[in-house]
Amino acid sequence: MKNPHLLLSAIAASLFGFAGCDRASSTEVDDAAARALVAQQEYNSRTDTVWESRETAFGYEAGSSTCFSEISGTPRWGWSIGPLSEGVDTFDIFAGAGRCDTAKGTKVGYGIVTYQGGVATVAFHAYPGQAFFEAHLYVGSDKLPRGAKGKYNVAPGQFPHQHTLDNATSGSFTVTGLTGNPYLVLHLVSGPTQSGSSTGVDRDSIGTKSGAGQDSTSTESGAPKDPFAGLH
Repeated sequence: MKNPHLLLSAIAASLFGFAGCDRASSTEVDDAAARALVAQQEYNSRTDTVWESRETAFGYEAGSSTCFSEISGTPRWGWSIGPLSEGVDTFDIFAGAGRCDTAKGTKVGYGIVTYQGGVATVAFHAYPGQAFFEAHLYVGSDKLPRGAKGKYNVAPGQFPHQHTLDNATSGSFTVTGLTGNPYLVLHLVSGPTQSGSSTGVDRDSIGTKSGAGQDSTSTESGAPKDPFAGLH
């Protein structure tokens, strides 16, 4: 999968430290992270990324995403990203993009996916002023998860990997037992940051889960290390 935002890749690989990934030199990592931070700050300065109410949001990568309607004919919007190649990649998170029309939506954050040796870690980060309140993830060999009767399932609440968030600005999933070049679907409920609330994950939801028929396991966590820490 081609990545138009390679600036984030080196810093993400270094910080998340996945087995089998070669670490770039510290100079290359620092330079890439600094450029990525500048790009993000420029985007935030010229774009209103604050959504006024809670909305459904999905991960999206231009050129590598397929709308649900193209896969299953469902009227529900959302995207499947993939197939994934081994390495580190980034994608946008859009809220309110009905009919998969990004022009109707708002970028509320970004995601980083690292796939190596059958393990995929998907981290998500909110832009300033935004937070996440639910997270649902599917990663598997099909473009979408399938239900008991073999039909595609686009209901995020039934995705195999999920947790409840409390005003979280970031979080992550780690899915193991994958093979080949899988696809991912990341669904989030986003909204304005609530002052005075926790920015972490609901701790009752953290743990290791079975892949719910997807031949994988998942570990979820809240507030992973900021990839731009120390560069602000």
